[in-house]
This record gives sequence, structure tokens and C-alpha cells, in this order.
Amino acid sequence: MTQPMTSQESSAMEIKVEPWGPNPNTIASASRAALAHREVQAILAATRHRLLSVELVDADTNKPDQPTLPDRYRATFYDYTNNRAIVADGSLHNLEQILVSESGIQPLPSSEEFAEAVDLLRQDKVLGTALSAGALRPYRPMPPLIGAEAQRLDGRVERIIAVGLLPEVDQSRHEIVGVNMITRTILRFPAQAPRTAMANSGTCGLANANQSGVGNSHSGRNRFVAVPGHQAGSNPWAGSLDQRHRHRIALRRLSRQAGPLPGTCSYPQCELS
Repeated sequence: MTQPMTSQESSAMEIKVEPWGPNPNTIASASRAALAHREVQAILAATRHRLLSVELVDADTNKPDQPTLPDRYRATFYDYTNNRAIVADGSLHNLEQILVSESGIQPLPSSEEFAEAVDLLRQDKVLGTALSAGALRPYRPMPPLIGAEAQRLDGRVERIIAVGLLPEVDQSRHEIVGVNMITRTILRFPAQAPRTAMANSGTCGLANANQSGVGNSHSGRNRFVAVPGHQAGSNPWAGSLDQRHRHRIALRRLSRQAGPLPGTCSYPQCELS
């Protein structure tokens, strides 16, 4: 006699993930080609700049039932000398084919840029001493950029990275500060945090493991199949995982045997359209 399945057994799901799309060597080659391209070099010449991210761009926009291999990429640089983002859109098949443009949008910080912001904090007489002594521990707060306090009289916004400082001893206080990457100066707030954030004893979140993670310039995709276990009539799901940013996993091109289901899913929240 067959024993009835428990709710835990019936709801189990098996997820298979495998590398899919351009490999890291291909993406690294595209990064080097973008940086060395004559148009990019002409714009970034004699400036202090950084490569922030390299993202894969989908070959199509109509969401087919099966995911298609991305054949383009987008490299985003930040020019600190002129306070602007430079975007290079290129082809993975023809590295000489690049369209360069300027963007007024502040892109998300990379792990390397955040590390530079923390290094600048270590040069501060007060905060640097506390960091070196282990009295404060840096972490990446939300939002990662400080906008309202960074607006200049001409309406432009300077690039200010938010750095959270958690107390490790009773004498220190939780604080979120800004590091202006244009002027390389420190911005502190009367309320211990900018208007769009808070820093108090009730603030929650996982502690920073201080591990060297995958930078935003190491973009990649994985293909996955999620099979609900032991459920009668269940259909496997398939799609691709976008690893463009360490703090987010985007599920793209979701589909199932019963029919396509357009939408995106980002850990830990999921939204379907």
C-alpha cells in the first residue's frame, strides 16, 4: 500500500542550475576592448575614472518561450573628473563596434568603488581611528547612494557613496556617512544618517562578511530548471539567472510547459507582470 505523501514531500522542489551564455573570458575580453576603444579613450583621457559594471544585453525584446543567448554588452564607466557616467554599448561578436554615450543617471556602486570609499574614510582623523581600532565596522547601507544632499546649485548631483558604520563597542554610535567621490571628502549628518536612511539600534540586516565577492565587471548568466517534486500535473519551470549584481539575482525569461509566463523575479522578492 502506498503511503500518502507529507506536505513537505509534496512541496519539495528541485532546481538545476548550469552555466549558460558567454563565458567569463568572453566578458573580460569585452571589458578590455571597451576600455581600450579609441572613442572611450578619447572621452576618458586625462580623467580619474573607473569601470563600474559590464552587463549582458539580451538579443531580443519580445520574451520568447526559450531564452536566447545575449550577443551584446553594456560597459559603464564613471568619470570623477567631470562627474558623469560614460556608457559603452558593444557587440560580443565585433569588439570594435561600440556606441559611446554620456548618462546623467547615477549608476550603482561596484564592490571596488565601495572599498575605495571605505579607504577614504580610513584617512579621516576621527572615523579612520575608530575603524583602525575596530570600534566601527563598515557595511553597505540602503540606499547605496546619497542624492538629495549631493545636489549642487546648478542642479547636478555629485557622486556620494553611502557607507554604514556599525558600532563594535558601547562607546560608538551607529552612523551612515557619505563619501564624495568627486571631491574625496566625508559628509556627516546631524541625525547620524541622510534623510533617506536611518541609523539606530533597531536597524536590521545581515552583517557584512567582509569577503571579496564578484565585482560588477564580472557579469554572467546561468540557466535553470525548477521541477516541483511529487506533484501530480506539475510542470517544470525554466529560465535564466542574471548575475549582474552581487546583491540581486534576477530571474528572466520564465516559462513552463503549460505556456510562457512573462515576468521577472529578484531575490528575495518576486514580481510577475
